[in-house]
Amino acid sequence: MPDTPISKKPSILIIEDSIDLVELLKRRFESENNLYYTQDGSEGIRLSKELKPDIVLLDVNLPSVNGFEVLKEIRAEDSAREIVVLMITGLSDPENIVKALSMGADDYIIKPFNLMELSARIKSHITIKNLQKQVVGVERLKILREVAVSFNHEINNPLMSISTFASFLKRDNEDLDDEARKSVDCILEEVDRIAGIVKKLSAATRAASIEYGPGINMIDFEHLTDD
Repeated sequence: MPDTPISKKPSILIIEDSIDLVELLKRRFESENNLYYTQDGSEGIRLSKELKPDIVLLDVNLPSVNGFEVLKEIRAEDSAREIVVLMITGLSDPENIVKALSMGADDYIIKPFNLMELSARIKSHITIKNLQKQVVGVERLKILREVAVSFNHEINNPLMSISTFASFLKRDNEDLDDEARKSVDCILEEVDRIAGIVKKLSAATRAASIEYGPGINMIDFEHLTDD
């Protein structure tokens, strides 16, 4: 299997036991996509979780672990649910088609298929996926803005009071020792820092997240931007 390149090309994982078909798909899609492949269903499950490709081309009739079991495992993994799964199979009966779609397959392509048609379907699914990401991003930004408005209303007034009282404390108490004055200065600095974060939230048009803990992300306040 090829090494993982650093690029913005769509990534496709092929889980198919026919070497001839894999070679055909490689020739057609390798130049425009980051391509990965395996003949084994268990390895396909592992790779889908590790690589999180944009598209999985999944054969149904695989040795040991069949395509339906692979699909079930992919859809059971929260972090892999956004992967688009296209079933590729010679099984054309309605029962298998309904089974695949009901288990979470995004499309069902019957062998033999036309490469141009497969390419069109892949591009269509990638376009839809990108649009969905944009919609999710807009919704998240909307929530972020609403949080910012709440912060402005609920936090700025108390912050202003803290800043005012700390300034009075420093100005009107000549007996404060150096350590106490440093503590008051730290309070004022932290107040300014919180106010700056609220201001960034209010103006943000784009936000990124960073990992806080296993399975938990938080807003990356250092990289909020109004670009």
